[in-house]
Amino acid sequence: MQRLKKARYSYMYRFLIAVVFVFFAIDGLAQKKLTPAQKKFADSVNKALVGQADSVKHRILIGLFEKYRNRSYNRAIIVGKRALPFVRKAGDLQRLATLYLQIAQLECRSGEENASLPYYREAARIYKSLGQPLVVADVYEDLVTCSEKKKDYEIAYRYRNLARAIRDSINEETQTRKYNELLAKYELETSAKDSKIEEQRQQLTVLNSSSRENYERNKQLILIQSIALGVLFILLIGVLIGRSKFKRHLIAERSARQLEKRERMQISKDIHDDLDSELSKINALTQTLVDKPGAPENRKSVFSIMEISNSLLAGMKDLVWQLNIDNSTLENLITRIRDYSSQYFEDSPIDVVGTYPDKVHELFIQRVSFHNIIMVVKEVLTNISKHSKAMNVAIAITIVNDRLHITITDDGLGFDRTLETRGQGIAHMQNRMKTIGGLMNIISEPNSGTKVTIDIGLIQIARKN
Repeated sequence: MQRLKKARYSYMYRFLIAVVFVFFAIDGLAQKKLTPAQKKFADSVNKALVGQADSVKHRILIGLFEKYRNRSYNRAIIVGKRALPFVRKAGDLQRLATLYLQIAQLECRSGEENASLPYYREAARIYKSLGQPLVVADVYEDLVTCSEKKKDYEIAYRYRNLARAIRDSINEETQTRKYNELLAKYELETSAKDSKIEEQRQQLTVLNSSSRENYERNKQLILIQSIALGVLFILLIGVLIGRSKFKRHLIAERSARQLEKRERMQISKDIHDDLDSELSKINALTQTLVDKPGAPENRKSVFSIMEISNSLLAGMKDLVWQLNIDNSTLENLITRIRDYSSQYFEDSPIDVVGTYPDKVHELFIQRVSFHNIIMVVKEVLTNISKHSKAMNVAIAITIVNDRLHITITDDGLGFDRTLETRGQGIAHMQNRMKTIGGLMNIISEPNSGTKVTIDIGLIQIARKN
């Protein structure tokens, strides 16, 4: 009862102090006399606020207060006091209490302990209205520290008791709440234990009656597990046997592929030996006929036979070379095109200029793709030699974004693509490229030369194994 009376008197006393503080704040009596430098700073702040809206003044003053709070206590105090009416008008009591407390702390740090007292009290009053007793106790403890600094032990003792009373009150409430919570937990745990004991008794009764059934069930479970393990073991043996068979199959397939390669090499060698021998005989005989005097009427036919035999001989060599699976690479394809083009126009007035990549990554090509590309390039060069009357031919091979580009350009007569004067050669070449997934485009106009482009993805012509 005595504690309640003391608390009541304390609250009345603090209320009177707050009223007096508000009165002095309104009349300007609570503001200490400013030095000339401080007055000059205050005047500059007032000039900055002239003509501004209240919200703008609020932001300016708070910004200046935060700027000077840790740099110049006197300037921060001036700006903070100037900002109090605008913060109070904004209705943010939490920010208002914080501003009062910060001004009080700055007054205390600057040696104006007496001036800090009303600001501490007003901050405590607002925090109390917000229902924050622990913060009020902290404000009182801060005020005690400031009072001890100025050796005003009476005020320090009074507010130390107020802070302790608040903390004791909170502790009593906390202890009571904890006691009630602990009691509720104890009763709940006791009830749960009683229920668990009763449940365990019932379970023991059920277990005693069903123990034999569980024993039989466990025997059946063990039997089922044994059968399952046996089945898994049999499956494992089957998998191992299957892997062994698959491995033997791979070995057999690899051996068959090597045998096929050897047979293909032997066939190509036999073809080369037989055809080379026979075609060489034909070539020698025709040369003998050409060299004999007195047979000018047969010379033209003999030259035709020599041309055909030479063409067959060259084609046979190409075929034998392509039958070797190790020759079907991207690098060999480019090399073959380069060598063939230079040899083809060697005895011709046509000049050939080639542009080829310096380095090509290793890639094996399908034999049919290799063959079709070579045949298309040969057909293009043959058309240039026979029909274009060109003087210059440019061959460019590039690899961009995993695509092979072959461009053959000549400065010959050209032709009109709309006229069917070229036979079926173009259609055959386009069909060859279409078969292997490539594109072929021909650009030509009369008297403007011809440009042939071949475009095909490397992934489409790459060998799969």
